[in-house]
Amino acid sequence: MRALFTLGDGLGVEDAHILDKIPKGNIGTVCLGAFDQWEADAFRRIADPWIAARKYAGWPALKVHIFSTKDVVWGPRQRTS
Repeated sequence: MRALFTLGDGLGVEDAHILDKIPKGNIGTVCLGAFDQWEADAFRRIADPWIAARKYAGWPALKVHIFSTKDVVWGPRQRTS
């Protein structure tokens, strides 16, 4: 199985040529980088139908991980005392 990893991608209509293949393709894991909670929630709403389509078709389950890109993009947050 293959994996798809995104960082800084909004998963818009311009990405349909990739996103439409996820529910029926051979990608087993998708890791989506979200900048904030709003984006993470939006990605979950996008990913849930992919997961359901795989299950309905009887194909291997799709694993979706949504991770925070804040530290990746901007570096670790400085702690103040």
